[in-house]
Amino acid sequence: MKYLNAKKHIFFIAIGGIGMSAIALVLLKKGFKISGSDIKPNSLTEKLAESGAGIYFSHKAGNLKPDVDLVIYSSCINNANPEMLEAKSRGIKTVSRGTMLAELVAEKKGIAVCGCHGKTTTSGMIATLLREAGLDPTALIGGEVNYFGSNACFGRGDYLVTEADESDGSFLKLKPFYSVLTNIDEDHMDYFKDKSTLVRRFAQYVSNIKKGGSLIYSCDDPRLVLLKKYSCADNISYGFTGSACVRAKNITAKGYDSSFDCYYKKDFMGRFKIRVPGGHNVSNALAAVCVGVKLGLGAAEIKSGLLSFTGTKRRFQVHGCFSGVTVVEDYAHHPAEIAATLKAARHFKPKRVIGVFQPHRFTRTLYLADRFAGCFNLSNYLILTDIYSASENAIKGITGRVLYDKVKKFGHKHVVYIEKNRIADHICRIKKPGDMVIVLGAGDINEIAQELARKIR
Repeated sequence: MKYLNAKKHIFFIAIGGIGMSAIALVLLKKGFKISGSDIKPNSLTEKLAESGAGIYFSHKAGNLKPDVDLVIYSSCINNANPEMLEAKSRGIKTVSRGTMLAELVAEKKGIAVCGCHGKTTTSGMIATLLREAGLDPTALIGGEVNYFGSNACFGRGDYLVTEADESDGSFLKLKPFYSVLTNIDEDHMDYFKDKSTLVRRFAQYVSNIKKGGSLIYSCDDPRLVLLKKYSCADNISYGFTGSACVRAKNITAKGYDSSFDCYYKKDFMGRFKIRVPGGHNVSNALAAVCVGVKLGLGAAEIKSGLLSFTGTKRRFQVHGCFSGVTVVEDYAHHPAEIAATLKAARHFKPKRVIGVFQPHRFTRTLYLADRFAGCFNLSNYLILTDIYSASENAIKGITGRVLYDKVKKFGHKHVVYIEKNRIADHICRIKKPGDMVIVLGAGDINEIAQELARKIR
């Protein structure tokens, strides 16, 4: 424990983030004194406060009490932050979120889920599966898992389940024992710059898997098939093609559930059911099955564990059906994720799918504008709004209205641009019984789903 040895009071700068709060919760359970700061309260800071952490809603030097002996900072924090300056002036050690996560992973047999899409659901499924199997894992997840009621859980077993975040390169710090690779796609190109660098970084990540461990990868993504050669670990594939070691066949959907016949090599494991919709979630479940197989779990244990997973917040989260209108919230913020979510919505056969999308980050909107233009085709009516900056500086010529023009030019027949604070009232005027409203995005657009749930009642 390089950074945790003899440390007693740990301060987190930007403690309210999904990744930071997960680490803070686990360290609280390990017996450390925890405090931290953020701009405003949220459900994560509330949970931390209830668990005994001291929370400050401002960034100032005075937040670091005299006994603080380690500072952990988020990737969104720069050296001009007053708490960073105070820590350095007092000689307090500062480490990044990614570095601290790597230390926690090194303490146990790490199971890291990496990929541009599906990390949170897949890691949530795996953590639930392990808990149900009695393996008592520690988990740090990029979303609040319904099964745990949290984005983190502390266990005394041998395994730690987490996400490997490619967005800032911090996934290269991890040396997991098992790594699940869900896919590679163009995202975070402000960091990677080009496709070749993106693939090289993933190859480097794959090479970091510990000797004796396993690379678990989707063989439905041809780029992942090529990456397996960089791993010295045992490889196991999953997917829908005949070459997959773990394969799903005969997929059916009923309500919010998806069922499939699961095969390991040529052996029939059983008819499995997951309580989340969409073919993309069947793929995520297959990754969890692979982990179960590698850990020696039986088919019945794996089947039961998957059935216990009921999703995570902001991943096809159904707020309810009000006056015949179903309100759904989803974190999808990349064209591939949006298309998959809208496809899942179509399985419910709503009279209309009304999409509401808030673009997330100026850089993503810039790099993927052409793909965004065509990803909303499965929505009958689409509402676009301003870009959520996520602390980025604005880029000239990149706005929500520009994206609206692209979507309209691509051929969407019913797309409108509306300011965020007017969206809920607009939907209340146009809604009809049988509609499904899907609120999409990784920013604060989730507030619209909550507002609709109140107003439509």
